[in-house]
Amino acid sequence: MMKHYLLLVIPLLGFGQTQSVLNVATADLVYSQVSNKIYATIPGASVANANTIAVIAPATAALENTYPIGIDPEVLAISADGQIIYVSLKGSSSVRKFTVATNTPGAEFSLGSDTTTGMCYAEDIQVMPSNSNTVAIAMRNHNYAPKHEGVAIFDNGVMRQLVTNSQNGANRIAFSASNKLFGLNNESSERKIRIVDIVTTGADEYGGFSPAQFGKPQSFFLAGGNAFFSNGKVMNVASNTIIATINDVDGPATQIDANTVCYASTSSAGATTLRFYSIDGTPLGSFDVTQATGRALNVISCGSGCVALNTPTQVIVVNNLLSSPSFENDRVSIYPNPVGGQLNISAPEEVQAVAIYDLAGKKVLMQANIDRRNPAIDASALAPGSYLVTISTAGGSISKKIIKL
Repeated sequence: MMKHYLLLVIPLLGFGQTQSVLNVATADLVYSQVSNKIYATIPGASVANANTIAVIAPATAALENTYPIGIDPEVLAISADGQIIYVSLKGSSSVRKFTVATNTPGAEFSLGSDTTTGMCYAEDIQVMPSNSNTVAIAMRNHNYAPKHEGVAIFDNGVMRQLVTNSQNGANRIAFSASNKLFGLNNESSERKIRIVDIVTTGADEYGGFSPAQFGKPQSFFLAGGNAFFSNGKVMNVASNTIIATINDVDGPATQIDANTVCYASTSSAGATTLRFYSIDGTPLGSFDVTQATGRALNVISCGSGCVALNTPTQVIVVNNLLSSPSFENDRVSIYPNPVGGQLNISAPEEVQAVAIYDLAGKKVLMQANIDRRNPAIDASALAPGSYLVTISTAGGSISKKIIKL
């Protein structure tokens, strides 16, 4: 019998979004555009509905149903058409299909083992865009370092013969084309990008490079020809160069529409913030997820104007994003622009602080004591050039580009 959980719906001040909170422990999240549902794995350690895949309503975060899926489900991956979900099962060192239309668990296949390191488990799963019966799986072991056991290709549960290097390969992967994987080694000191060709015999890794000032990201996603890394680095996939650095982010990220990406960042104090950027890394705005407790594990888009994230004990769904940040960005105006001296600000909310950053992300001017009736900042001391102005209110922050004469 499915156990029901406490559900809270909290209106967010300032932007008009709502936060809906489902108190349940989950390991991973995906969204199907076909069913308009969120799917989550509830691991074996959960006090209720353990070892199931949960179906969650995006509008309310209500737990609609759970389905037994196998022992200790973890990683999820969904096909491009939203019809098939692949679920990793830690308890049986396997992966199982789940059909969205019928909510039916399907065929289960083993990931095999190594004679030295033991059973293999899925660290990341990606479904081939052109064929939902084929998946790429970044495998790991359980007790050894390094944990990586190579990237393998499975067709209807059958592993192709060629598997990538099991020492310094790609722990996280994504399809950059129907027959090519872009991968990240987030484990060893090399921190390299790995390129994997999918060939008839399996996964053929041929590239490995470390971009300058790359840092130590843990994950990434691809959007608009760029790779967005969890540490804020943005890399153009075609040129293999870092084209932007997003500051003040460290956590999972996702694409929410053709032109916008979202990071879920949790501070050392435990506060989680959703930060929005254009596809080229330009800041659009942010707001706090006030109901989040614990670090954000995953963040996904779940339909128009909707983002969901999970913490170790919660699933939080934020709706009405269409009112912000892009909509609210249009309601905030700064003038004159270009500016020579005083920059005036018009906003629908009381302005609390204004900061100006150069395009490298360095804060060059900050003003906290704002005349809240006539908010403005003196930009006369800035050198000529382009800058970003971040305007903070009780509801969040909005960034605008300016030109200093």
